[in-house]
Amino acid sequence: MGNDAAVVNAWTIAAAPASGSRIDLLAIRAKDASQGDSIAGAPTDGPGGVVRAIPEFVTVTGVAGTPGNRPALPAGLEEVAQITTPSGAASAAGSTIVPTYKFAHVVGAPIVVRNYAELD
Repeated sequence: MGNDAAVVNAWTIAAAPASGSRIDLLAIRAKDASQGDSIAGAPTDGPGGVVRAIPEFVTVTGVAGTPGNRPALPAGLEEVAQITTPSGAASAAGSTIVPTYKFAHVVGAPIVVRNYAELD
């Protein structure tokens, strides 16, 4: 997921729930002026100063519960990670962050996986 464009916003999560836990999703989308997205201050390149699409990280906040409920991923977003925040966590450092992004590969190349479960 390499990209040399500027990131639109800093990533934060909501405060920890008072009880139970909450599952949030960290997702990414490409904001593209040619598709009608507003991207003021976006970098330009090429002849005529064409505005590039830029990545934007988005947090999809779940609902606290015991256990917390995983929110639905809105259309147009690609999931990067699942964040489980227990009650009383002082910051994201108190949360469990599990990478969930997908890998891609060329036919015939080695298939990259994080663990044996992803081989199924």
